[in-house]
Amino acid sequence: MNPGLCFYPDFAMPYINTPIFIVNSAYDTWQVSNMFATNESDPKGEFTKCKNDLNECSTTQLKRLQDFRSDFLGSVSSVTKSSTEGMFINTCYTHCQTDQSSWFGNATSKLDDKTIAEGVDDWFYDKSEFQKTDTEHVDPHYC
Repeated sequence: MNPGLCFYPDFAMPYINTPIFIVNSAYDTWQVSNMFATNESDPKGEFTKCKNDLNECSTTQLKRLQDFRSDFLGSVSSVTKSSTEGMFINTCYTHCQTDQSSWFGNATSKLDDKTIAEGVDDWFYDKSEFQKTDTEHVDPHYC
């Protein structure tokens, strides 16, 4: 297989045998800029304003982002098939949510009133399965 495909969960997940907890945004800004709406795929820069400021997105662009979210959620759906795997997937328009400021979260990044840290804690210490995806928000939003 092409080694670059290892970055995509739908190709990597079947080969992971250890417990895993996924922390990600369904609208990860790095993925949007570098995989979904690259400069090469958007030579006229029509998506540039949108990816730099969500308030500049047209209805069509928001729909394309929603489709991107759906594809991503489909690619990690295997996680929900095992109690040893967990996930915290929100719709914050951001990248890298494992720094301390995001880890303890704010109200707009919580899922079922839990921060990322609380979700990982529940999963790691077997308090409960934690496999949450933001279903309240369909569009990306700032957290």
